[in-house]
Amino acid sequence: MNSSKSNLLMGETLRKLRVNKKQSQEFVADCLNISRTAYKDWENGKIDFSFSKLERISEFFEVPLADLLDKVTPPPLKNIEAS
Repeated sequence: MNSSKSNLLMGETLRKLRVNKKQSQEFVADCLNISRTAYKDWENGKIDFSFSKLERISEFFEVPLADLLDKVTPPPLKNIEAS
């Protein structure tokens, strides 16, 4: 899975978590101490997620960090044989 697909998958996950909590983007952004525009970009898959961002999201939404990491972890590298 490439980065843009991972970002879109994570963005959809964030949107679902936020809607389930019945919160606005602005409220979540304020709680995470970021701008609403930045949060909107997360939900739209426009920004890569750093580990520290994922930790904050995990704590806010009270979901295991491992569940979020599953959404952004790239596939394993293929074995490359030496020539």
